[in-house]
Amino acid sequence: MERHEKLSRAERLILINQSRILEHLEPGSKEILQLQREALEEGYELEYFTSAGIADPLPESECVLVSRILQMCWILQSRLAELDDLPESPHLHAVQNLGFDGNYETAHLQYACFLVEKCGKFDGITTASAFNSHAPRLPIYKNLLDKYQTELGNNRSGDLFTAEAITRILA
Repeated sequence: MERHEKLSRAERLILINQSRILEHLEPGSKEILQLQREALEEGYELEYFTSAGIADPLPESECVLVSRILQMCWILQSRLAELDDLPESPHLHAVQNLGFDGNYETAHLQYACFLVEKCGKFDGITTASAFNSHAPRLPIYKNLLDKYQTELGNNRSGDLFTAEAITRILA
């Protein structure tokens, strides 16, 4: 649920009652459930789902973006591994060690982890430590993705990922 979405009194009552039941069924989670229940009982809207650990949704467009970034980096990493001479680029590290900033790109980082670690996609992709780059990378990846798409559109030879094409993408 979005943070700005309001709960009716009936919805709050249902969640309060569920919390009371779960407090007895899950003693290990009792403290967090009590906090959630109290927030619901007192009407502290900002805290309704914070204590429950429910994240705000990552919009579909951002999920598609992360998927496209992962695919691009996965392909580029495999081609870069075949090259004897790596192109000089300030963005080479971002491609070779895929990651998102854990502080500012958290949802993107978590979705990338979900796709790779839980869904088993992009097998063999090289990542930064647990996908955390510790620095914002979305602007870099969006720029690289634009160049990557341009190279895809301009490809006439059938060998898209030549050293020259990769150099243009990473430039």
